[in-house]
This record gives sequence, structure tokens and C-alpha cells, in this order.
Amino acid sequence: MSDWSNNNLAHRHTWMGLIVLRELNNKTFDKAGALLMNSLASWSDLDSATMRATKSNTLAAQIDNIFRLFQGAQYESGITRAAAVKCMSTVLQTRSKTVKELGHCADDCYRFKNEQPP
Repeated sequence: MSDWSNNNLAHRHTWMGLIVLRELNNKTFDKAGALLMNSLASWSDLDSATMRATKSNTLAAQIDNIFRLFQGAQYESGITRAAAVKCMSTVLQTRSKTVKELGHCADDCYRFKNEQPP
């Protein structure tokens, strides 16, 4: 797993997607990686587990749409939309996970336009 890097398209697009969706409140890239999921705008400590899952699945689907429709991403070999959304949703539901970990999930699931092959 790579470090949080603005040279990594998955990391950069994760950060931008969260800003576009007004989840990060315009945090700089360098500071965003360390932010916990409970610092996202949609997080509420009062949410039930069911509500948190619903909100996380919705946010993950929105990020997936941004990646595919606006950033030209395709799924990595063997990855489906359901698997990519589940990966991101799992991170988004976990208070102690970071934006960096969400970026790693994106890196595992998507191949972005102009991304160098592994």
C-alpha cells in the first residue's frame, strides 16, 4: 500500500471527490489523508448502525459515479461496481478509518485515466 500521495490518481481523486461532495470542508490534500471518517460532514454520532450504513453506501455510490463518469476511471480486473462501493462503504462506516485508507480502497478498485500500469 502506498503512502498518501498527490502523485497517486486514486488518492487525488478521492480527496477531490470528497471536496466536491462537501464532505471535507476544503481541507488541503496533505492534511486530508489523516482525517478520520467521523470528521466527514455526513458523519453523526447519533446515527444508528443502519442509518450509518445507508449514508455510507450512498456516499460510496456518489464517489463511484464521480470516478467513473467524470474522471474516466474503470474498475480494476475482477472488481465490480458492487465490490468497489462495498469497499468504500466499509471504510466510510468505520469511525477510526482515515481518508488515506479510503484512497487506498479506491486505488485497489479503480484504474484511472492516464494511470500508469502497476
